[in-house]
Amino acid sequence: MNSVQRNVTATLDRENRIVKVYVAVEYEVYTSYKSDVNKTARIKATLFAEASKYYQERDILITILGLEIWNISKITLKPNATQHDLLNEYDLYNKKYIIPNNPGLDTSMLVV
Repeated sequence: MNSVQRNVTATLDRENRIVKVYVAVEYEVYTSYKSDVNKTARIKATLFAEASKYYQERDILITILGLEIWNISKITLKPNATQHDLLNEYDLYNKKYIIPNNPGLDTSMLVV
């Protein structure tokens, strides 16, 4: 596992809200970028920066609390697995590994 930590601080007025997001990038996404950690991190950070512009217009600041790029598959699914199976497995991973290690986290997501 390769982790990239990012800390964002800013002077904001009380009307602004800050959402702290932890992003896990699935192994197949990582390999689609030729197993290049820097390229994967850069592309995903750029996507989040673009998406956060929409929320900034609504006085919501999206910050990436952590970016985890899986260099091995962390979730094993059966061949006939559904999207619900994937969500259930990620929820278990999230509760075991992400939430306990990231105080102040608002949400996490898996990029597949």
